[in-house]
Amino acid sequence: SQVTSGPLTITVNSLPVPGLTSSVSSNSFCQGTSVTFTATGGTNYDFRVGTVSVQNGTSATYTTTSLSNGEVVSVIVTNSNGCSATSPGITNTVHPLPSPTLISSDADNIFCTGTNVTFTATGGSNYNFRVNGTSVQNGTSSSYSTNSLTNGQTVDVVVTNSNGCTAPSAVITNTVNPLPVAGLTSSISNNTFCHGTSVTFTATGGSSYNFRVAGVSVQNGASATFTTSTLTDGSVVDVVVSNAGGCSTTSAGITNTVIPQPVANAGTGGNVCGTSFKFSAVPSSGTGTWSKNTGPGTASFSPSSNTP
Repeated sequence: SQVTSGPLTITVNSLPVPGLTSSVSSNSFCQGTSVTFTATGGTNYDFRVGTVSVQNGTSATYTTTSLSNGEVVSVIVTNSNGCSATSPGITNTVHPLPSPTLISSDADNIFCTGTNVTFTATGGSNYNFRVNGTSVQNGTSSSYSTNSLTNGQTVDVVVTNSNGCTAPSAVITNTVNPLPVAGLTSSISNNTFCHGTSVTFTATGGSSYNFRVAGVSVQNGASATFTTSTLTDGSVVDVVVSNAGGCSTTSAGITNTVIPQPVANAGTGGNVCGTSFKFSAVPSSGTGTWSKNTGPGTASFSPSSNTP
């Protein structure tokens, strides 16, 4: 005989419909970019990069900055019935960052105030030079020149490549030594004197002093004074002052008015009958004055005692 069992009821749970989107709509981005993937359709989400699970749990989002070019992100979605389905994979195009370099025309990055320094970058197609983090030049030029840096300021460059990816260079810290404040005085306060007068010039502001006459060095060393008696009219004296940091500044020049020494030449004498004699002095600078030195009587001079 045959026995027929009772009916069996079979419950078939539906699979989830997994969805997966990326915060970067084009799925093309630069290395190191933070990308968030968002899944839908279930209660548990097993995110995978390639075939490797990287996050499994109830969170429907997965954020990463470590994707490399060509990697595929997918998610296994499980619903409340324990059924699972895998989303389509998202293939990511990851562009490499540039490898920026930055060098300075001053090898040790130690220089004096006002020195012109050129910074040269490589590694990309656009260069955003920055001083202390503030952009000072942005464009295709790979070099930046300045003479206005101050002590401790930093220079770097943000390099952009043809894919639009950017990376900052290493920072160059600059040591900028101050210039000395050069002073120069003369022992002749009005700078006017007779030829052959000894004049002393005194400099201040540094540790070494290069005295110059008309731009030609006449004394260079640690002495802050220079004495001369050979200046000529219109000669300009200045001094290049150097400090311990090796920085130099030229003082203001002192222009000297040198008055020539007169030459007294009474000319030739002679004999004459009578009391009138024509003297013929040789004129020089200044004013000559005739005077009677010896002999009897008195002398008068016409038209005056100052006529040669």
